[in-house]
Amino acid sequence: MAQKYDLEMLLTKTLGIFESNLNTTIAAIQTEKNDGMVLATIDAAAFLFLELNGKAINYNPFFFLFIDGIESDGQGPASVSLVNMKAILCFADQGQDIAIGKRVLRYHRAVQETIEDNFAEIEGAVRLQVSSLVPDYLKLANSSQLFRAVGVDIKAGIMS
Repeated sequence: MAQKYDLEMLLTKTLGIFESNLNTTIAAIQTEKNDGMVLATIDAAAFLFLELNGKAINYNPFFFLFIDGIESDGQGPASVSLVNMKAILCFADQGQDIAIGKRVLRYHRAVQETIEDNFAEIEGAVRLQVSSLVPDYLKLANSSQLFRAVGVDIKAGIMS
């Protein structure tokens, strides 16, 4: 029996795209700009799934993917669930970084290009849409560190 494409598979595939490609995209942007600014890559253990927990403060930068909403619409045996996911890259704002604006923009570009260049890998999803999120600040409850957060909103439909 074929495996049903469900919410778990959608999230696992989406996270896998970032785990496999985000650091490569970060490195490519750094090479392209070639201005001496170093963008740190994300440790394999710093890709967080569905929950932002105390583990995040151990990494700089870190990435997390979570569900922001689900809408279901259907008639009879067929329905479509529209899933809204957020893919966020966070990095510490040290306060003295005079290039923080460029760093924000480059990380933001890396997140967006990673999903846009690889969305075909999410073969079970329909109506895939990617839109930018406005860069923002993030303060974790268990840390005094201030983080910058950049990312994208990903909307995908799954049939059931």
